[in-house]
Amino acid sequence: MIKKNEIYHEGIINNISKDTINVNIISKASCISCQLKSVCSASDIEEKTIEIPNIYNNNYSIGDKVNIILKESLGLKALFLGYLLPFIIVFTTLLIASALTKNELKTGLVSILILIPYYIILYLIKPYLKKTFTYKLENNY
Repeated sequence: MIKKNEIYHEGIINNISKDTINVNIISKASCISCQLKSVCSASDIEEKTIEIPNIYNNNYSIGDKVNIILKESLGLKALFLGYLLPFIIVFTTLLIASALTKNELKTGLVSILILIPYYIILYLIKPYLKKTFTYKLENNY
């Protein structure tokens, strides 16, 4: 049953270990169903592997078709951390650096280089993020 506040992706289980289940999904751009996709550079298909904690007591096996479910609010949080917050940081740094210096090269470099500590921090809090962004599995019959 599809709930309004959840995001679903179809996938196939490709590996099961004691602690995790790996599921391959096909990530598609929203315009993939368009008939002009063959001539459009915006259509994007990418295969991804999602790692899900194995709490399912051997209810699944390799090759099973499943739905991966994520709460919509977590999807918005991921969007914020991955795209919106870095943009805000770069833009704010650009404004501050341009006010402090009249050198455009330094302003641009500082604005881009400010992302290095941001992504280092994201990497360091990765264990916390893995606990926050949890997926659920559901059979896809």
